[in-house]
Amino acid sequence: MATLSHGGKLVVDLAVPKTVSHVHAAAAAAAAAAGLTLRYTPNTRCESDFVGYLSTNEASDAYAKQGKKQYVIQQKSWTSMFDPKILLILLMRSSAIHFLPVLEQYAKDVEKLGDADDGMGENDMFPPMPDLKPASKKTFLSIVRDLVVMTTRRVLERTSEVYLPRRWTWKLMKNVQDSAIRKYQRGVVGLALCTKMIQTSFVGHAITVLSEFTVAESIILGKLLSSKTKNRKALAIARRDMIFAAIRCTFSLCGAGLGAGIGSAIKPGIGTFLGLNGGDIAASIFILSMYKRWTDATHNGQ
Repeated sequence: MATLSHGGKLVVDLAVPKTVSHVHAAAAAAAAAAGLTLRYTPNTRCESDFVGYLSTNEASDAYAKQGKKQYVIQQKSWTSMFDPKILLILLMRSSAIHFLPVLEQYAKDVEKLGDADDGMGENDMFPPMPDLKPASKKTFLSIVRDLVVMTTRRVLERTSEVYLPRRWTWKLMKNVQDSAIRKYQRGVVGLALCTKMIQTSFVGHAITVLSEFTVAESIILGKLLSSKTKNRKALAIARRDMIFAAIRCTFSLCGAGLGAGIGSAIKPGIGTFLGLNGGDIAASIFILSMYKRWTDATHNGQ
């Protein structure tokens, strides 16, 4: 600790403390010895530096120049998507998206059959179980696709770190769950926390949605180019699928942001995690069901 005296101004430099408690103890002792009032101005630009001022005057330019925020970017490895927790999340998400519509349709068939039953017992109470093999195949392909999406995300993360400002890259790669906990520890609760986490989730989840959009558009273009018939109908179908992919990714981002905000207001941390993934899944299921109804109505109209 170095003490500088400039006329009636006394400044105690606590720029390299061991712990925050050491800062408080040293500053309080110096203030008591000098008979001055202690006013702390923590250097919020750097988590490891604290500067204490023992006067009501503003900091000097030399100390102000040191107040630069350090954006620590935590790069994830290329094999991080094979973590058991990540694989479990992908399995649950893909299963919910592809199995729930099948089970919903089965429940509707059971209800219709129950309404048509005249009470004589001639009709079976339960229709035959639906074939789950197509849903299982779609679930497996969806998991593989999600792994490709996560690999694309790693590529976009490293590309943004090279070409974008460090502050933007830090915001795009911020851990939303940890951000909710930090905001809660700073005293942000309730509606304020929900609003801030919606904004943070929109930015933090954007690179994931962009990766998913990139993979979806690439698959559609690959199918179009590999198709033997490139007529107007094929182009119209490809254009329709591209528009649907853009709408689905947009709803997915909105649902994840709203879910993360609501979950953070209830329980920061685990609530943020559940709200983010739950909102993403709910938005995807909603858009897929609406798209299926629209395609069915189109085929029936033709």
